[in-house]
Order: sequence, then C-alpha cells, then structure tokens
Amino acid sequence: LTHRDWSSAVSFVAGTCRDLSEQNWSGLAGHGRTLVIYMGVSCADRIAEKLMGEGVDPGVAVAVLERGTLPGSRAIRTVLADLGSMVARERVISPAIIVVGEVVRLSDAEDRLRAFADSAAAPA
Repeated sequence: LTHRDWSSAVSFVAGTCRDLSEQNWSGLAGHGRTLVIYMGVSCADRIAEKLMGEGVDPGVAVAVLERGTLPGSRAIRTVLADLGSMVARERVISPAIIVVGEVVRLSDAEDRLRAFADSAAAPA
C-alpha cells in the first residue's frame, strides 16, 4: 500500500457511509496517497463519482481485491472512471476492498494469485 516513490500516506475508510456524505473524501486520494475502502463494493460507482467530483484524476489506478486470502480470491485492476462499471461487469462480491492510488500499478497480485492457485492445484 505504500512505496516511497509513489505514496507517503494511506487512509482506510468505510464505503458505506450514509449517502457518502459523512466521509470527508477531499484529500484522501490523489498524488502521493493511497486510499483503501472497505465495505464499498455496493456503492463503488458512487464512490468513484464522489472522488472524481472532488478532483481525483479519473485515470488513477484502482484495484479491487475480492475474497482476500480465501479460495476464489481475485485482484482486478482498472482506473477510477471505470470502477463502478468494472465491479458490475466482473460481478464483484463482498468481502472485497478497493485500493485507489498509483501504487496499484506496482502490483503483481493477479500473477501471484494465479501462481498460488496453480501450485495448489498441481499434484504432489
């Protein structure tokens, strides 16, 4: 979530705030910051709109990490402007977290998850 060249701050917020108005979204994401949103899958489209409305670049990298360390886990990357559409298109379900920030571009999570799944499925 942090990398000295990409992010000097990380914020964790709930994505289920009433109408997203209880959260001060300004300053949570953007250059030099990573935003981690939990409980936000059901309103991912509204979260993206709110962030972009407060000046976050629509092209900032985003990852959705679904089911974490559980079987069937996924790491899906996109950009902020596509977040809501991607969540619907990929049928993302909870538990999942949304990571917003350029550190996402450094992630090889999909490759590691695939390698882990392949090694677990391989006969001993």
